Amino acid sequence: MSTMGIEKSYLINMIQDHLLKIARNNNINIQSPVLVLVLTGVTAFNICDVMIHLALSIPISENNLDLNRDRLKMLQKKLNGVKYLVIDEKSMVKRCMLTLIDLRLC
Repeated sequence: MSTMGIEKSYLINMIQDHLLKIARNNNINIQSPVLVLVLTGVTAFNICDVMIHLALSIPISENNLDLNRDRLKMLQKKLNGVKYLVIDEKSMVKRCMLTLIDLRLC
């Protein structure tokens, strides 16, 4: 990992910690109000976070974006308490993916 990657990972961790402190100071008792999403599996491995597709149940190659009842409940449970979304390498995320993210969160 390059120095730039290490610095970025450090910054993301600091942001997560700060947002968690804010949540705890406001009596929000959840594990973490922050969900960090990444575009690639390599980045997910390096900063211990989750890929956009996996976190939001967005299919990689299918055109059908609908969620069945069970998957929708799992997604809602996973996102329960998430107040902040951090997208790593947002400049690499295409507009259509940002639209899909928005649709999943609405």
